Amino acid sequence: VCRLCGGCATAGEFEPAVAWNDSGMQYLVVWNDYRNTGIGRGSDIYGKRVGAGGAPDGSDFRISGLRATANDEDPGVAWSETGNVYFVVWVDKRNVGADPERGSDLYGRRLQADLAPIGGDFRVSGPQAVSWETEPALAWNALTRRARVFYVSKDRVKETELTYEDLADQKWRGRVCTRSGQHTYSVALIASMIAHH
Repeated sequence: VCRLCGGCATAGEFEPAVAWNDSGMQYLVVWNDYRNTGIGRGSDIYGKRVGAGGAPDGSDFRISGLRATANDEDPGVAWSETGNVYFVVWVDKRNVGADPERGSDLYGRRLQADLAPIGGDFRVSGPQAVSWETEPALAWNALTRRARVFYVSKDRVKETELTYEDLADQKWRGRVCTRSGQHTYSVALIASMIAHH
């Protein structure tokens, strides 16, 4: 057993997520890190590469951008075989309180296989999502070559963990906003679920 986060991580690390890079034969582990909370920041999203054998490889690094000054929490990560890139998403509270109805948003950032950032972080949840977007989950779909982010609205959904499989339950009928069942993305998602199960 070894410690993944570096010596600078001294205030608490929570909510890890991991993705396997089949091309690089490595993992990317991401987590919610409180090391910077004493310097006027909230928690940040950090990451670290881990070799196939489980040994940490290199230093841990900050993924959430410089404008993410409030708490960043609950990260998810996926790797794209096609693009050889990682996509990391998280709950971001930088806009909480901007207006009385404003809650957390989902933000994301793409990283090259060598972990260099591809641009800055960006808002994933759309402009109509102005309440509390939480619990992101992420999957890469090789057929459509796109990442899919799934999240819930905390003020409307009380469940704390949902999967794509859970959405087949009748209690979600009429409550999920998605594309047509005939759309290429939906067909690819269904095909990947069939292949997985």
